[in-house]
Amino acid sequence: MPVEKQTALLRDILDSAQTIRTYLNAVSRESFMADMEKQD
Repeated sequence: MPVEKQTALLRDILDSAQTIRTYLNAVSRESFMADMEKQD
C-alpha cells in the first residue's frame, strides 16, 4: 500500500477517534451503557 494511502487512512482513524472522544466526554458511562442505540 502506498505511503500516501496509509497516511490518509491513519488520518481518518485519528479523526474518528477524536470524534468518539468528544462524544463520550459529553455522556456519562452509565448513560452510555444503558442506551444500546448510543453503543452503535
